[in-house]
Order: sequence, then structure tokens, then C-alpha cells
Amino acid sequence: MLAPGGVLAGLWNADDDRVEWVAGLHLASGRKPVARFTAFAENSGSHGASAWQAASRGLFSAPEEAVFEHAHARTADSLIDTMRTHSMFLVMEPSEREAVLTGVREYLATTPQTASGEFSLPMCTFVIRAVRR
Repeated sequence: MLAPGGVLAGLWNADDDRVEWVAGLHLASGRKPVARFTAFAENSGSHGASAWQAASRGLFSAPEEAVFEHAHARTADSLIDTMRTHSMFLVMEPSEREAVLTGVREYLATTPQTASGEFSLPMCTFVIRAVRR
């Protein structure tokens, strides 16, 4: 149990799908339900604070939220290797998974920002912090 005055924090990394080619990557992979910037942004601020207060039953202070933008150096191979570890791909039938990842590889090969080898994948880290009352 967290003692009064203790801090509870959560962190989530999300692809920054405000960037057009990243949004296209999500469409190519079918990753609509996976962490994306726009999904977090829709649930932050006053709406997120209200949901937090209801869920925490008044045990915590109002949450503080922050977003930190950064990028990961990637290649098509390294990105696809990482995607293979995501739960949505792990539960797919092998033939379906390979078909989707082949489509992702084709998307990356034909997208100017990613076609020439190494590229930067824009990401955001979302942080929420609250103090136990």
C-alpha cells in the first residue's frame, strides 16, 4: 500500500501519429488500438483528471500530466522486430502476422521519410503523477 505523501506515477510511450507518415504506419499495420499520441491526448487534461478522481476514490491528489517528445533511431528491420513483440501481433495467426508485417515493410519502403535506411520514429512519453492523500 502506498503511504500518505507517496507518489504514484505512470508512463506510456506512444508513436506520435500527429506526424503524417506515422499515422500512415498505424493504418498499414492496423494498430488503431495501440498506444498513439492522439489517443492519449483525447483522454488527458480535464477529462482525464475527472476520470482519475472517480477511479482513485479521492485517495490521490489531482493528477499532474506531462508529455515529452523524442525520437528513436530505426530501420525497417528494427521497427518490424519491435512490432513482432507487441501483443496485437503476438496473438495473430502466423500467416496473418507475416502478411501484415510485409505490408508494413512495403509501406516503409515507399514512404520518403523511411525509404532510405535509418530514420527517426517520432514518439511521445506521457507521464501522470499523483500524491497519495
